[in-house]
Amino acid sequence: MAYELNRFNNSLLDMTPSSLFRDFSKQFFNTLPDMQSMKTDIEERDDQYEMTVELPGYTKDSLDISYNNGYLTIKAENNIINESTDEEGKMIQQERSYSNMQRAYALSNVDSDNIQASFKDGVLKITLPKIEKTIKKSIEIKEG
Repeated sequence: MAYELNRFNNSLLDMTPSSLFRDFSKQFFNTLPDMQSMKTDIEERDDQYEMTVELPGYTKDSLDISYNNGYLTIKAENNIINESTDEEGKMIQQERSYSNMQRAYALSNVDSDNIQASFKDGVLKITLPKIEKTIKKSIEIKEG
């Protein structure tokens, strides 16, 4: 118990900057949404990439998928308003939840015209067919 009393009696001037910001960052960053929550598996096959992205709590309509300049971008936006009223129609509680995520994946050699996606039970599956690889031709350099 004496340790607890001493800890709370410390002046802010006695704190090191690292401990001050460590404690501040815990309070601040613990309230932010988990930016790593877009868990992704990418498998490369001979003819395509197969992606599985976990997006629990999102709907098909809240997703935006685009492929441009070798990057597949997934945006997910979820805005929920929960409202409760009493018998007289007076609002007694209203809560809002906003969660937006975006992630880009570098995937070259993709046939963008034939990308297919499906979404079921919070799991997004994307198939990205590869463009046929061009055959590299070696050129022999002769002396002379």
